Amino acid sequence: MFSKNFELSNESETSEEEKIIKNKLTNGDKQKKYRKKRKLELLQVYEKKNNLLKLNQNVEEKIDCTPPANDMCSLISSHIVKESFESVRLFGSFENNVDYDVTEDTSSESSFSLDESECDDNHDQNMGIYSNCKIKCSEFIYLFEALVDKLAIPETKRIVIYEFIQLILPNDSNIPSSYYRLKKNLVLNEVESINLCKFCKSKIKLKENTKHKTVRVCSNELCHSKKDINLRSQNIIKIYNSNFLNQIYTILDNYYENILSYKSKMFMEKNWTDIMSGKSYVFEENTINLILFTDGVTYNKSGINSMWAILSAIVELPPVLRGSYENLIFHSSWTGSQPDFNLWLSDYSKQIEEVLRLGFEWKNKKFKLKIHAFIADSPARSKCCNSIQFNGYFGCIKCMHPRTNNDYNLQVKKAENENIVFEGIKGFSYLSNWISIPEDILFDYMHLSLVGTFKKIFNNFFDKSNWQEKYYLNKNKLFIDKRLLSVSLPKEIKRKCRSLDERHFYKANEFRTIAFYLSFGLFKDILPNEYLNNLMKYIIFLRILCQDKISQEDLEDSQKIIIDFIKEFETLYGRSQMTSNLHGHLHLPRQVKDFGPLNKSSCFPFENVFKTTRDLFHGTKNFEGQIALNFERRKSIKRNIKLLNNGTTNLDIKNYVRSYFVNYNEKINSKLIKPY
Repeated sequence: MFSKNFELSNESETSEEEKIIKNKLTNGDKQKKYRKKRKLELLQVYEKKNNLLKLNQNVEEKIDCTPPANDMCSLISSHIVKESFESVRLFGSFENNVDYDVTEDTSSESSFSLDESECDDNHDQNMGIYSNCKIKCSEFIYLFEALVDKLAIPETKRIVIYEFIQLILPNDSNIPSSYYRLKKNLVLNEVESINLCKFCKSKIKLKENTKHKTVRVCSNELCHSKKDINLRSQNIIKIYNSNFLNQIYTILDNYYENILSYKSKMFMEKNWTDIMSGKSYVFEENTINLILFTDGVTYNKSGINSMWAILSAIVELPPVLRGSYENLIFHSSWTGSQPDFNLWLSDYSKQIEEVLRLGFEWKNKKFKLKIHAFIADSPARSKCCNSIQFNGYFGCIKCMHPRTNNDYNLQVKKAENENIVFEGIKGFSYLSNWISIPEDILFDYMHLSLVGTFKKIFNNFFDKSNWQEKYYLNKNKLFIDKRLLSVSLPKEIKRKCRSLDERHFYKANEFRTIAFYLSFGLFKDILPNEYLNNLMKYIIFLRILCQDKISQEDLEDSQKIIIDFIKEFETLYGRSQMTSNLHGHLHLPRQVKDFGPLNKSSCFPFENVFKTTRDLFHGTKNFEGQIALNFERRKSIKRNIKLLNNGTTNLDIKNYVRSYFVNYNEKINSKLIKPY
């Protein structure tokens, strides 16, 4: 009895020891154990697949040697189809688990790698996707990517669709072996990632803690964040820098001839028709000028997924090409907190300043690069220029009647030396190394006029708090709404008019349509004449400065009209309605003289990019990295689809591309004022 009890006690002790040892296993040991287990499962699947393929071959040999009767032939062929389908299904499940690494255990004789990057994928992109097919492999790749992008199909669903296409194509089809491989065929720019501490703005480094886990900690030993920083927390600032020079190379490869012809055309133009018509533009051979833009965007209501980005457009491109998605340059993005622009630009300057100083070479030609101007909305402009917001004293960056670059530099020195805000300037702005502040700062008519002053006037007409005012129109809202919804808009205008009940959700393009084309018809015989006349002065002012050709006389007239409008506006609406947006209009005639029509240098194309980026990521993990990588991927697809439309000799492909991807509905000789 004693010996039995002793043996039982030993067994219980050993089992407890085993439990303790299991609990002490590190994550690495658990992963190795799981990999070995998974490797055995995959090897079994692989062997089963080989056996099925051998079985199919044996059956085919028997069929060739002894042809059976008709009923027996159908039975065997159905068996082959069934077995082949089973092998395809198993092989598909085998491919779906490529994330497991089974190369770590080298002791096994039959070990192999499941990493797709190491697999052979021989396909000729200039050959058809199968025998006698007119669609080339390269055409298939870009058409497939363009289609799933247009339909906004998530990443996981794309894999399912691609596997189905593989299933219905012949076994010897000339397409990439998986969707992962297909994406590898898209040549993209590299993206540099930098992580900073939110508290002290020092770089974050990787460190192994006492539990042998790799954690991210601040490199500044004096930083008060002594705890290990988790990458998913809100204590990290992430910066992603893209290679902007490669993007310029691609644009030059595709549109250099367009740049030369358009530049020579602008050189002969006497009126103000584009940015190159402005007084600030200097015509130089082999010079690329950029307009910088920055703004922030939030992708959810909580504000967790929010991002700031720096983009730019090439001035020398024709307006239609300049504003297209594939020709906008992505420079950098910032997530994690409100951006410190001096820190951000100084970090990114390592890339751009060398090119600004030394230029760059393309096809044995030496080019210069210049920053022509900077455009943003009011909050972003004040952050980047390190100046007071629009609602503070000296809130206008342009004003000191007018403020010059020399005045600005003196104000910066005063603010820096005495550590005060001096005449609206808080201190040094890194942007001043690239452009002349405030001369090269642009006001955007989309924010200033359309969703600024005009939106305020329009909403005041229907605001119930103004029920005692002469301009109050809410009592006639149903009649005005009927007028608005009954309008038949030309096909050049993409957005239809919505009901006045949804006016608080109107986009800038909707306010633009109402302001430029519908306002007089909507309010005629309803709004008192003095208010209608005042509104028409404002509309005429905007239309003059957005014309295709603006003369010196037009500029002089616009200056008189805006002064007259503002004087009347204060009398009609009261001093409380005199906002900074209204004041900013006084600087627009001068801006047109220096930088061309308002609609040729607006934020419309840049804001459209933010709309597109909502489809460039899924989930919340590393969403900014997904955007940075997929931004260039989407540009590459759009660019190659346009090249495919112009270069392919396959009429079926050309018609398909024109029907679904390339917009040919807009009339070339349209009389409407284009937004950009």
